Amino acid sequence: MLCRGARRSGWSAALLLVAPCLFAQGVPDDAAIKARVAMAVARFAEIPMEQDVAPRPLRLCVAARGQPPRALLELAREKIGANGVEVNPGPVYVACDVLYVHSSFPDWRRLLAEPRAPALTVGDVPGFVAAGGMIELVIDNDSVRFDVNLAALRQQRIRLPSQVLKLARQVRN
Repeated sequence: MLCRGARRSGWSAALLLVAPCLFAQGVPDDAAIKARVAMAVARFAEIPMEQDVAPRPLRLCVAARGQPPRALLELAREKIGANGVEVNPGPVYVACDVLYVHSSFPDWRRLLAEPRAPALTVGDVPGFVAAGGMIELVIDNDSVRFDVNLAALRQQRIRLPSQVLKLARQVRN
């Protein structure tokens, strides 16, 4: 089984460097910070992929009501290793490596319950992890943190390195 993402050295440096990069262009909004944190976690996720698949961009699907926030669409400029990022703003969410559920998306619980190929689910909706999502982005004391649902990750055979789990605000089994 091949995996998108890899065990890389410098994981903590990469996660810690996210915020200063954002401030280089002025004060970021919550959406921009959440987008960067989501991508930082996705970079280190080991997501099962089909055998014998040529390297391809990471497929990021965004579920939002109307047009997704610009910060999420701008992730298409990012690189993960030598590959880029494809952003799919929906409304069809298939063949995703990462499914980002924005707080504006009204039917997010149904979306989480739909069967799909392994995809890292990230959401900024309160209760996302409790409802079966994998990563919930939360504002905690004026900073963006994340909670992790290990059971949901295991169910999809997705792994996060222990170093990333140590950075989580909360890890649930």
